[in-house]
Amino acid sequence: MKGNKHMKTTTNIIYLAFALLAFACFAVLQTVRADTCPVSFAPAANVAAGSSPQSVAVGDFNGDGKQDLAAANSGSGNVSILLGDGMGNFSAATNFAAGSAPYSVVIGDFNGDGKQDLAVADVNSGVWILLGDGMGNFSGATLFSAGSYPQSVAVGDFNGDGKQDLVVANTLSDNVSILLGDGTGNFSAATNFGVGTTPYSVAVGDFNGDGRQDLAVANRNSNNVSILLGDGAGNFSGATNFGAGGGPVSAAVGDFNGDGKQDLAVVNGGGVSILLGDGAGNFSAPTNFGAGSRPISGTVGDFNGDGKQDLAVANYFSANVSILLGDGTGNFGAPTNIGTGTNPVSVAVGDFNHDGKQDLAVPSGGEISILLSEFIPCSPYRAQVQQPINADGTSVFTVKRGVVPVKFTLTDNGSPTCNLPPATIALTRTAGGTIGAIDESVYSGSADTGSNFRIDSCQYVYNLSSNALGVGTYRVDILINGQVVGSGIFGLK
Repeated sequence: MKGNKHMKTTTNIIYLAFALLAFACFAVLQTVRADTCPVSFAPAANVAAGSSPQSVAVGDFNGDGKQDLAAANSGSGNVSILLGDGMGNFSAATNFAAGSAPYSVVIGDFNGDGKQDLAVADVNSGVWILLGDGMGNFSGATLFSAGSYPQSVAVGDFNGDGKQDLVVANTLSDNVSILLGDGTGNFSAATNFGVGTTPYSVAVGDFNGDGRQDLAVANRNSNNVSILLGDGAGNFSGATNFGAGGGPVSAAVGDFNGDGKQDLAVVNGGGVSILLGDGAGNFSAPTNFGAGSRPISGTVGDFNGDGKQDLAVANYFSANVSILLGDGTGNFGAPTNIGTGTNPVSVAVGDFNHDGKQDLAVPSGGEISILLSEFIPCSPYRAQVQQPINADGTSVFTVKRGVVPVKFTLTDNGSPTCNLPPATIALTRTAGGTIGAIDESVYSGSADTGSNFRIDSCQYVYNLSSNALGVGTYRVDILINGQVVGSGIFGLK
C-alpha cells in the first residue's frame, strides 16, 4: 500500500492478535473493542528477609507515611521488618522472634494504642502477638494457642465490641479457631468451628449482608470453600461448602461483577475460580480462569487503574505472578505473567513508591520480590467501528471492491464526541497469506480529504485498498496516545 502524506509508515511490529479461525470464505469472525487497559510492572527488585519467607504484610510501622513490609520466615522462626523509603526501596531487615515456623502474618492494633501490631501463625505452636511501638520495633512475642498446624490468620471483629479478634485456619485439625481480643493485646482461649478437609487459607467478609463478619475457608483436600456465617457474638454457623476447583489453597474477597455483593476468588491447582455471591450467603458454581504453573496464592487489586477489580496470583513452579484483569462483570482476561524470584509463595499489594499505582511484594527465592507498577492510565476514549463494517462481525467483501472505507466514531468518557484527537491506524493480517502487521498510518490533526486516513463528519475514515491486500482476514486497530481504543475485523474473498 502507498503511504499518505501524514507520516504513514510501514512496520514489522506484530500487534497482539486475538485468536481467530478463518471461515472458508475468510468471513469476519468478530469485532473487538478495547475495553481493558494495559498492565505493566518493572522487573523485580529483590530484598533480603529471613530464611524462607512465606507471607508478607504491608503496613506503616514507624509512622512516617511510607509503606513498610513484615515477612513471616518459616526457616528462621522470625518476622522481618523492612522499612520503606517511599521510593520503592527498603531497609535491611530487622528480625523479631516469632515461634519456630511462622507461615502467615497480618497487621492489626491489638492493644488500642494506634500503633500497628503483628499476629503471626506458626504451624508448630499457635499464634504469636508482637506489639509495635510505632517506631518500627516490636515487643517480645506472646503465644496464644489455636488448633493443629495453624497456617493462616486473619483479623476481624467477630463479637462487635470494637476490639480486634483473630481467626486461624488449622490445616491438620480441619477447623478454624476464633480468638477474641480484649483490647489490651491479649486473647481468649480458642473456640473451634469445623470446616472442610485440610484448610489452607481463611478470609473475612460479610456474605449475607447482615453487617456481621463471616468467614471463607479454602479447603485443599475437600476441593471446596467453607462459608461460616457469623452471629455478631463470636459464634458461627455450621459450614456450607461450595465447590472451588481442585486443591484450593487461597481465598480472597472482592466484588467482581459490581453488584455490591461479595464474591470469592479461590486459587487452586488449575488457576483461580470465581464464585459470585448472591448476598444471602450462597455462591454460584465456579468459573475458572488460568494462571501459571502451580498457583499457590492470590490477592485482589486494581492493577490497570480502570476501577475494576483484578487478580494477582503467585505461581510456585513458573516463578512468576499472573495478573488477570477484570472486566467488571465477573470475567477476567488471559493472564499477564510477571517474573519474580524462584518459587513464589504468596503476594501482597501496596504502593511502595507513592505514585498512586498498585505494586506487589512477593516472597520468592528466599527474598521478597518488589514489583513496581508502570501501567499507563486508561484512555478515556473508546472507538466503535461503523458501516460498511458491521459491529456484529458479519462483513465480508470481495477483493474486486477496490476500496474498503473503515470508519470509527469516538466516545470520551462514555459521551459521543466530534473533537477527534490525533490517532494511529494499524492494519494486521490475521488469517490467509502472511500473518502480521501490514500498515500503520497516522492522523496528525489535519482534516485532509486527500489522505487515506482522515476526519470526515465526526468520524475517522481509513481507506483500504482491497486489491493491494488480497484474500484474507484483517484486523484494523485505532490507537490514541499509544493505546488501542477500538478495532474492526473484516474478510476479503
